[in-house]
Amino acid sequence: RDKMEKSRWIPCSQKRPAHRQAVIGCDKTGYVTRYEYDAEEPPCWVDDHEEFFQEDEVVAWMPLPEPYRKD
Repeated sequence: RDKMEKSRWIPCSQKRPAHRQAVIGCDKTGYVTRYEYDAEEPPCWVDDHEEFFQEDEVVAWMPLPEPYRKD
């Protein structure tokens, strides 16, 4: 169940990630990529290309999955 909880989208209207937390985010157009949430004023999202997006452009997010580990 814990893994299922980590793979569910969290609407930004309900909760935001912690400051500087890297997450998977989905924007208004349905585009999904890795973002970092910057909670400082004004709050925004930063993608891996260091492009900034207004806070309301990302509509949902989820924690990053655990990295691959060879068994």
